[in-house]
Amino acid sequence: MHANKLAHLMSNVLARLIAQLSLLGPSAPRYCQLCRNRCGPANSTPSATSKYYKRQSTAIGHCPTGLDACPISSFNTSPGYECVNTQEELEHCGGCSSTGDGVDCNTITGVESAGCSRGQCMAFACKEGFYLGPNKTCVQHM
Repeated sequence: MHANKLAHLMSNVLARLIAQLSLLGPSAPRYCQLCRNRCGPANSTPSATSKYYKRQSTAIGHCPTGLDACPISSFNTSPGYECVNTQEELEHCGGCSSTGDGVDCNTITGVESAGCSRGQCMAFACKEGFYLGPNKTCVQHM
């Protein structure tokens, strides 16, 4: 019973993350457009269990060209990897954030809304007390 609740919770979390990151649909990143049958339609809800096993079977060196194998820090109970485009991925911008080589753009101080382009975080909107600087960063009001 505990495993079913955990799988359901993880499925809901993954579905929200995918919706927030707009990984599916016409504006999907290049890697999702190349593997539509693996990414699924925009209105699908991922199964946490199948997503978990898919990630578990992904090992370093088995990612498609242009994607990097990043360790999944969320599932600490076993060593899993996921293939990500570190040039566009919001949570692994510039490299795998789980190894310290990249940045999770969502965690930058003062940033309300962010994106990743060419391995660099870019702010689109800033939190209260910050303003959007000319180089797409959030600067604190003095």
